[in-house]
Amino acid sequence: EQPVESLLSGLLAGMFCEFSGQDPDCVQTDCVARGAAAAKFVIALGSRLGSAAEWVSAGQTHQAIIDRLS
Repeated sequence: EQPVESLLSGLLAGMFCEFSGQDPDCVQTDCVARGAAAAKFVIALGSRLGSAAEWVSAGQTHQAIIDRLS
């Protein structure tokens, strides 16, 4: 199952673009519809996010994705 809040993900990316003057991407890493307590997102420049969407598809946790990006 994939996170389902793509509209919110796009809004967050747009908001951070406005604040930073750069063009970040946003990947949802956890979702209430999948049983999580809250929706979680990772926002970073596209070159930094790399394979985060693939990691979500592979079932990695939010914290595991953060650790891989750190």
